[in-house]
Amino acid sequence: MADIKIFSLQNEVTELSSTYATFEKELQNIIEKNMTAFFNVTFLKSEFIIANGRIDSIGIDENYCPVIFEYKRNTNENIITQGVFYRNQLLKHKADYKLLVMEVLGIETANKINWNSPCVICIANDFNIYDDPEAEMQRNIRLVKYKMFENDLLLFEYLNEPKIKSVAPDKKQAPDDISNRARLIGHASQEIQNLYELLEKYILSLGNDVKVKYAKTAITFRRKKVFVFTRVHKLSIGFWAFTNGSISIKNIEDFEKAKPIIKKAYDKLN
Repeated sequence: MADIKIFSLQNEVTELSSTYATFEKELQNIIEKNMTAFFNVTFLKSEFIIANGRIDSIGIDENYCPVIFEYKRNTNENIITQGVFYRNQLLKHKADYKLLVMEVLGIETANKINWNSPCVICIANDFNIYDDPEAEMQRNIRLVKYKMFENDLLLFEYLNEPKIKSVAPDKKQAPDDISNRARLIGHASQEIQNLYELLEKYILSLGNDVKVKYAKTAITFRRKKVFVFTRVHKLSIGFWAFTNGSISIKNIEDFEKAKPIIKKAYDKLN
């Protein structure tokens, strides 16, 4: 890949010497503090744990799409495969990401998350000849090479034009369901909305076969058939669990009591 040189024109022309971050964490800290300026992405969290792994940095772009940042620590590391793995895991654990967005930016932004084009940005001081073709075979993978120069200069070189392909629509959420979600929970107090987010996250985490539907008057969770039926009221969440009766959730203690009831209802549908 072509080398880039930067010259100072002050007094006599001199070439600025380039260097790399002594530790990748140094570069990671710089990017996280300036993510909006560098990439037009809002920083959410460093070292985001998901599926027994750890995403270096995670954010959300101006179109409300998730953005994963991975930093290549050596030339032999397969950063692209790693980034694709984390993106796939993120798509399987959407509730975890949504909860993070809600905690950092609020429920209004969390409800706008766009899962059509999640992106992976791979940043390294160099890439090998196999990285670019591999990125071309993947969707929404951006390779970014960096160099640091004296006088506090930082250069980013975009090595590829990522293929923007939409992710298949979420089978758990039909378009009409999504349009109903805000109406079904938006009238509740902020505390109850937060409790509902925890409840939904927990139920969806029980298995990849769980599907949620935001109907006209209620929210249901299905595994083969409906096993949890919920209605969000202004000051409480009422739900009925398959064969286990109903309960009203008004606080975090009620939520903890509800979890084993929900798990039992889920397990009965094996």
